[in-house]
Amino acid sequence: MSQVRILPGSPTSASDGSVLTVRIERIGSVRLLIPTTRRERRRGLLGLARIGPHDALLLERCRVVHTVGMRCAIDVVILDRERQPVDVITLRPGRIIRPRRRGRHVLETAAGRGLAIAQVIQAEPPPQPPNTHLSSRRSST
Repeated sequence: MSQVRILPGSPTSASDGSVLTVRIERIGSVRLLIPTTRRERRRGLLGLARIGPHDALLLERCRVVHTVGMRCAIDVVILDRERQPVDVITLRPGRIIRPRRRGRHVLETAAGRGLAIAQVIQAEPPPQPPNTHLSSRRSST
């Protein structure tokens, strides 16, 4: 797992020339781009000039995405709590998806690649993120 800044002109770069800050994880042949800031989460794939056939943007703890302002369709893979695929949806420009039952995370990828990426993830699930919540409270004595 590494954190990188994707510079303009790279295979996955912003069309406006800005720099993306993402964490990258690999699952088989799939490269997961995980936004590290709220700004990057909000932007999603909107500012990208293109996304590679083996790239996917993972939005953790996200259940709804839209393609308002996008010029092309994307595939959305809905993942459950254990990061297993629940559904694959092709989302045309100007659309929004409703929350899906059992959906906890979302993968956005190039149109037509969602099913293949879902199969890779089903065979080799992504590593779980570190638990940042307090699992137990200390008792005062």
